[in-house]
Amino acid sequence: MMRALIPLPFPRWLVPGGLRRSVVGLALLGAAGCGDARGVGPPVPPPVPIQTLGSVFVATRRASSWEVEIPYRYTNQFGYTLYLANCNGHFGHVLERWEAGEWVARWHQVLPACASAPIVLPDHATFDHTLHMVVGMRGSSLRPRLDVDDPSGIYRIVWVSALSEYDGDAPGFGPMASLAARVSNRFTLQAH
Repeated sequence: MMRALIPLPFPRWLVPGGLRRSVVGLALLGAAGCGDARGVGPPVPPPVPIQTLGSVFVATRRASSWEVEIPYRYTNQFGYTLYLANCNGHFGHVLERWEAGEWVARWHQVLPACASAPIVLPDHATFDHTLHMVVGMRGSSLRPRLDVDDPSGIYRIVWVSALSEYDGDAPGFGPMASLAARVSNRFTLQAH
């Protein structure tokens, strides 16, 4: 007796044969979804509170600096109020680049030494801002400096001044919000 092979309308690992095979198949599918199409990029994060208003930005080369503007929207999605510490509207940002399987801080913003009233971001509120960067090239005397020869790569913004509570008399004005509450989506920076 000959059996005909009939194509299944669903993956073979869903065929009865044990839950174990289904769980292994789901785990493999989940692992395959990490990274970019070549498997070399950073894992795709869950929705993040800071969304850049574009996925590719061009860093323009000047005599001794790189210049780029990165507009973004910060949405509080955490169920509590965030306090955005600042100095006359200047905020602390770090730019991290994906290198060898991890995020590496490549630029730290230099801020004036003052403290303005925090911007209060209630749950579900948004704050629109643009990160204006004029950064020195490696070897230049201009600060802050982007310590890479070619700035092209995959980056994310990390806020260093987003607080989960605010107390004007406390050191640092209060506890820092979790990293998950302070990071952007990944984006590409291209040198021009």
